[in-house]
Amino acid sequence: MEWKIQAHIFFVAGVIFDIYHLLIKVLKLKKYMIMTLDILFWLIITVMVFWILLLENYGEVRFYILLGVFSGMGCYWYLLKKSFISIIKNIGSCFKWK
Repeated sequence: MEWKIQAHIFFVAGVIFDIYHLLIKVLKLKKYMIMTLDILFWLIITVMVFWILLLENYGEVRFYILLGVFSGMGCYWYLLKKSFISIIKNIGSCFKWK
C-alpha cells in the first residue's frame, strides 16, 4: 500500500515541478532567484514525502517505497509529461503567455 502512495506523491510532484518550471520561464526570473526557488521546491517536496512516510509507516524507508518513488516519477515522466506541458501551455496561451 505504501509504495502506491509514494508513486502518487511523486506523480503529483512531477506535475507541480513542470508547472513551476513553466512559471519560471514566463516570469523570467534572475538566476539567483531560480536557484533559491529550486532549493525551496525540493525542500518542500522532501518534507512532504517524509511527512507522509511518517504518517503511513512510521518513517520507514524500504525497497518498495523506493520502488513507488521511481515508478511514480517514471510514469509521469515517460507517459504524461509532454501531454501535460502542452495542456498547460494551451491554458497559458489564453492568458497570452509565451
